[in-house]
Amino acid sequence: MIEAMPLPEINTLQLGSETWSTPAIKTKYATFDSVIVACDRKGNVVAFDGSSGEKVWSFNALATITASPVLIDLSEDLTVVIIGDEKGLLRALTLDNGEVLWQTRCGKAIRSTVAADNKTKTLYVGGYGAWFFCINAITGSIYWNKYLPKHEFFRGTKQGVVSSPLLADVDLDGELEVVTGMRSRRVFCMSAKTGTFKWFREFKYDPDSSPSFAVVDGKPLVFIGGGEHTSGAGDNSVFALHGNDGSVCWKTKVGGGLDSSPVIADINGDGRLEVVITSLADASCYALDAASGKIIWRYKFGPTKYCRHDEKNICKLNGTDVYFTGDAICRSYTTPLIADLDNDGKFEVVVGSNNGQLVILSGETGSILWTVDTEGMIRGSPVLADISNDGINELLVCSNDKILIYQTSSKGPAWPMFKGNAQHTGWLNPDLSLPSGLNLPKQRYLWVKLIWYWLIKDLFRYFIFQFDRRVLKPFGLHILDYYY
Repeated sequence: MIEAMPLPEINTLQLGSETWSTPAIKTKYATFDSVIVACDRKGNVVAFDGSSGEKVWSFNALATITASPVLIDLSEDLTVVIIGDEKGLLRALTLDNGEVLWQTRCGKAIRSTVAADNKTKTLYVGGYGAWFFCINAITGSIYWNKYLPKHEFFRGTKQGVVSSPLLADVDLDGELEVVTGMRSRRVFCMSAKTGTFKWFREFKYDPDSSPSFAVVDGKPLVFIGGGEHTSGAGDNSVFALHGNDGSVCWKTKVGGGLDSSPVIADINGDGRLEVVITSLADASCYALDAASGKIIWRYKFGPTKYCRHDEKNICKLNGTDVYFTGDAICRSYTTPLIADLDNDGKFEVVVGSNNGQLVILSGETGSILWTVDTEGMIRGSPVLADISNDGINELLVCSNDKILIYQTSSKGPAWPMFKGNAQHTGWLNPDLSLPSGLNLPKQRYLWVKLIWYWLIKDLFRYFIFQFDRRVLKPFGLHILDYYY
């Protein structure tokens, strides 16, 4: 263990099973200093007293949960927990006692974390089927739902959304947009008010990453990670898309898919924004210049005694030469937490790995300041909040079926839920003096392009796939690296 910045573990909260979710925290609520809400894969939603660690209430959805809870204030004295499950039910649970306020069906399954607009009390979520929903947070009624063009010639996992939506004015026209990736190799941008498509962008593989937003050098940019096939093929790139039309401003290829979500901040104090994100196949945390995509530093997870890493840090199980995403022990899904943990005026980056390693890195150099083996998979993302109401933040990290709580010296702003806020902007310390009401160029011939990619190109790809599978495969040949 490296102890340049040792963090004492002050409490452990027990869950019912392993968790892939990120906790959400409400401070100074009712008689509590804080309430911590967490979910596990057995469908348990649990609220804990942040100070004592005692369970306040629990609810079981009777379905797998891989999404993260989101907290939204419906009134001064009513906060609700919004959570979806893999049977397609979206629920609002009261933070007071876990009572179901309403539930609404949103497709065949919900694996995406809801984005919420606290001002209008409106929710946005993608479901399998494949539909995208805009919902009244007070009643659960559906304002609008939008069919997202999927792979019409392939089923199963290609029918839905894993990417959690971004809610922001990405084209600076004065109106909110909602942006989401989808398992059709595409990113869609829609009007948050009406659901009308504004632009889309096609990738090489399905983007499960949640898009983030920042204005960089006056340009509105949507940042998102490109996914990987289970063989490791795919985009394996970080993208910066122009917020007005989805055009690619820059693309930086790394060594693996990026299901993590990008976080944007000036992590090294140079006055410029950086993008921080973690990867799968090459098990790394990257910091990139937000304006150009240039890699500033890289931290590599692993290897462990169960795996070996090649010269590119590709993680493979011992005894095999074949990469498979599910076997890559050191892969990382965590969305980075950026904060000044030791109160020295400099940012640190907190990330975790499926191998159980929790790491705190220098924002300036990417060097390790502290690391510990949590002895459990870190699949959810770290969060930061003052759970004891003493003016100093605690760090919360999910490891397998536990939430580990560490004491920091941080007195800065909290990061109390997935991507820091309910709109999932992922932008630390955003510039609040942004221009608005601009009329920037939009994507041209949107529906012509959409039909071409959705039907004609997908159908052609499907025929090639069938030719590969039925004719070429017996001879060890192929045209496509992958289809689905």
